[in-house]
Amino acid sequence: MEMKFKSSYSKYINFFSMFNMERLLTVFLTVSILPTCSNSDELTEGMLIVTHELPEILSENSGMAEYNGLLWFINDGGNEPVLHGFDTRQGSIERQVYVINVENIDWEELTQDESHFYIGDFGNNSGNRKDLRIIILDKEDLQSSDSVYPSGIINFSYADQSDFTPAPQNNSYDCEAFLVRKDSVLLFTKDWVREETTVYTMPAKEGEYQARPGARFDSAGLITGATYLDPEKQLVLLGYTNYIPFIWIIRDFDIEQINFRNALKIDFTSAFAVQTEALAVSDNGSIVIASEGTAVFPARLYRAEY
Repeated sequence: MEMKFKSSYSKYINFFSMFNMERLLTVFLTVSILPTCSNSDELTEGMLIVTHELPEILSENSGMAEYNGLLWFINDGGNEPVLHGFDTRQGSIERQVYVINVENIDWEELTQDESHFYIGDFGNNSGNRKDLRIIILDKEDLQSSDSVYPSGIINFSYADQSDFTPAPQNNSYDCEAFLVRKDSVLLFTKDWVREETTVYTMPAKEGEYQARPGARFDSAGLITGATYLDPEKQLVLLGYTNYIPFIWIIRDFDIEQINFRNALKIDFTSAFAVQTEALAVSDNGSIVIASEGTAVFPARLYRAEY
């Protein structure tokens, strides 16, 4: 298993874990750090409202999606190959579904279409993986069993990558965010070098592919999650910069003519150093964000307000 570097948050955590001063830390950093923006049409300030403290088993959550009344979570690399169905009304895990004959090398994102879940096993902090893949699960199988086989595997590489020299947190081929739209996979890279994201595309069906680079977006930070709001036709990207979480809302996002012209950036300055990892759209249409547990903050579920 590839060694996992817990992003640039680690420098901060190593220092502040000496103090049990969460409230003081949040207040101090809220007033002392101003949000920045590079290329957005608009910039605004938002709030992350805590709705749940997540159970210990989700302390390394890395992706989530809402389906059939539950928020389904996956955990980061090295954990069991399991989907956890979290009931927000009860505040507890109601289902656990094991994926058979699959290793969790570095699961980083969970997305879905009408009939399938897709697990992104493409975490690539060092930029040297040659076994990137997406695991396809049939939703009907999840409904009827607590252990399922994949219905397909998408193996892929980046069409423009030729150098696989390990470069921890210093490469352009890490990824923690993707969507499946109109039978296509859209990967949003976590570019450690330029702190932007490039959209790579390939078919959303079993096979072996080269993901083709397309539009590039100056996200002014590292992207860690993606979701899509269907009625509004809005792409939402989650990320962070200088320990400040943010989301981008890209309005009128069209998979066939991908562009980022109509973009709104929302900084969550008051959530400084909260390690946001996953986002989804809840059953009531609100944007929910999950964080990993750290030495300073526990794993939590938030509602984004802006």
